[in-house]
Amino acid sequence: MISRDAKIDGLKFLMIYCVVLAHIRYNDYGLELNKMIYAFHMPVFIFLSGYLTSLKATMKKRLSWCKHTLIIYVFAQIFHLLLALASGYVLMVMKKEPFDSLSLIRTYLVVPGFTLWYLLCLIYWRLAVWYLSRWVSDRWLFASSLVLAFAGGFVPVDEVFSFQRAFSFFPFFVLGWIFRKKSMLQPLERIHAGYAVVALVVGLAAARFLPAYMPKFHYAGLDSLWLRMVQTALAVGLCMAIIRVSRASWVARFAPLGKYTLWIYIGHSFLIIIAGKIISFFGLTFNFVVALLLTACFCALCVGAARLWHHFSQKRPSADSVPKS
Repeated sequence: MISRDAKIDGLKFLMIYCVVLAHIRYNDYGLELNKMIYAFHMPVFIFLSGYLTSLKATMKKRLSWCKHTLIIYVFAQIFHLLLALASGYVLMVMKKEPFDSLSLIRTYLVVPGFTLWYLLCLIYWRLAVWYLSRWVSDRWLFASSLVLAFAGGFVPVDEVFSFQRAFSFFPFFVLGWIFRKKSMLQPLERIHAGYAVVALVVGLAAARFLPAYMPKFHYAGLDSLWLRMVQTALAVGLCMAIIRVSRASWVARFAPLGKYTLWIYIGHSFLIIIAGKIISFFGLTFNFVVALLLTACFCALCVGAARLWHHFSQKRPSADSVPKS
């Protein structure tokens, strides 16, 4: 069993910070920063999800994890629906905008709300590697994930049950799984960090001139296939460069916050929607520096909520400690 890696936990937090930052809409985009963030933030985050997936979990633990994750998804999806219904009703009353609540409910039955696609995909990915890895080699599993990632775009399905994202991002999850299984972080660390920094800078510069890497739509033509292949190759390169650079000791300082990434991932989606409605209603504008500070505030709120939850949940008496009459 592999012990906890503080640098991996620190990188998890840095990536979730980038996720929140990329979801905030600000006016000063400078050097197309959001396009560069999209080129790597989810690929690295999904790589880490694969890396942290248990290799030897029992059937009972796997089923328990799937049940727990699905419950989180269902409740978060319900809250997203309620928030959408409430905001739609308010806009209908205040701005006389048309609002079709039944259509919205039907959409939420099959399309995950905002960031919740990741939870569904995580279930797909873990079930796939847990069971397929028993029948095929790691090399064939990775090759198959690439084929599915590129072929999936020909299926005329977009965001229904996160179809496109599930297939498009699957190679990064498999790559993380293989890295842990084969203990490949040590060979990666032998590469000089300077080379990784150069590769990172070049890769981000290339991403600036490409469309934002958001694989949630099926192909409009063969050009879309070549674009997805280029973006996937670029994302793999950026992923490797970032993993290598993150092996620096300073990254471990963020490790205590790394265990709250799920709270931040789910919690910030509600904060982004609420803040977006307020900013849009009052016509507010802000620049990239303010977006950095706002991202830090959102992360702090989510971490604070998580700590409060853990604090009060630990104080609740267990069934064994309750006095019997």
